[in-house]
Amino acid sequence: VADSTWLYMCVVAALDQDGGSRCRRRVGIFFAWNVLDGSFHTLRLVSVPLHTPLITASDAMLLRCRRAISSIQATTHPRTTCSNSSWSSSVPSFNMWTNAGVLCGTSVGRLDNPAWPYAISR
Repeated sequence: VADSTWLYMCVVAALDQDGGSRCRRRVGIFFAWNVLDGSFHTLRLVSVPLHTPLITASDAMLLRCRRAISSIQATTHPRTTCSNSSWSSSVPSFNMWTNAGVLCGTSVGRLDNPAWPYAISR
C-alpha cells in the first residue's frame, strides 16, 4: 500500500533465535519505506502463534495492516504512530511486543533488543 512517498509493507516469517536455538519464532513485521530517502521505520512487531500456518498468518497480518493504514494516513509521518491499544485488540491471535521504541519507529537499519532476541539488518 502506498501513501505519498511512503510504501507500507508487512511480512510474516519464522525466525531462528540468536545462539543457535532450534526454536523458531513466528513474527509479523509491519513497516514503512520512504521511496525518496530510503529510510525504514518499524510500525508494528507482533508474535504469531506457532500452530498458525504462515499463509494464514500472512493474510491476517495484511488485513490488520490495511486497517492500520487509515490511522497512519492521518499523521504527517509514520514514525508518530506508536499507539498499540487498538492494534493489539483487533485480532486476539496475535500478541504485541511491549517495545515502545520499536513501536514508535526505530529504524530497521539495525535493531538489537534483549527483549526481542533477533537482529534485523539490511
